[in-house]
Amino acid sequence: MEEEAVEYLAIGSMMNKTSINMRAIFPQESRAACLKDYELFFGMANGFAAARQAQGGELHGVVHRISKKELAILDMIEVWYIRDLVEVVPYYGENKQPAVKAFVYVFDPAKVEENPSQFAANPPRERYMDILLEGAKYFGLENTFIENNLSSVEFVARKELKDLRVFDPPEGALPEWTVGEMREKDNENDDIVFVALKTKVIRFDLTGGVTQHTHILKRDRGTQWAHLIASKYMYDPKFGVPAKVEDMTDNHHRYVEDMVLDSLIIGEVNNRWTVVASLKI
Repeated sequence: MEEEAVEYLAIGSMMNKTSINMRAIFPQESRAACLKDYELFFGMANGFAAARQAQGGELHGVVHRISKKELAILDMIEVWYIRDLVEVVPYYGENKQPAVKAFVYVFDPAKVEENPSQFAANPPRERYMDILLEGAKYFGLENTFIENNLSSVEFVARKELKDLRVFDPPEGALPEWTVGEMREKDNENDDIVFVALKTKVIRFDLTGGVTQHTHILKRDRGTQWAHLIASKYMYDPKFGVPAKVEDMTDNHHRYVEDMVLDSLIIGEVNNRWTVVASLKI
């Protein structure tokens, strides 16, 4: 029996075909769509997109027809949001389609009330806006909306190469390991995690009850982490999706390493790492 489908109006990174497919969501159909009496809002520290009610406003996005299982995946991702059920009008160019009911994500009002400063307006990052613009153009969103609400948005520019953060190795020569040797080491102790970022093998010591900000490390342990992140989780239109680790440029590796340090290695985990080997590639 075929599972019942639902409509989901994407207004952020899930407008982008590559990004939504990376989340293991493969829409049955995707169309540009218009939602009346809402507006596009960028909030939280990184300037994430959210739909916000605004009388007389007009918000355009991509309405995806997806399964309820795929909607559940989105619910797990969008932890700061709740769903509104709204009526949207899909369109192809000037050709409007019949209105459909669709879910759109808005910031959770209870969380906003509890901590309004956390959800305050903030400019998005350049990589994020590139993702939105690529998706909006690919699916044919109205040009006026793109120009007024996406192309003209002030954003935080990508860091210059000289400003990117790195995992600094210790002084002195490091042993050379193959990927197989790294994985053997990783299998020795559940609380000692090894990952590789380009040629750096990094050891994370999670002993002593370290639990916060560790689930991604434990999920991705024993991997060539930079490639896994770039190909499965963190799409960047500037670099594309590398089919294999050898396809990644040096600059792509550097941006992924910086992103890992800025976004994933936070809290107590930030004091639990050491560069222990050089990876043979």
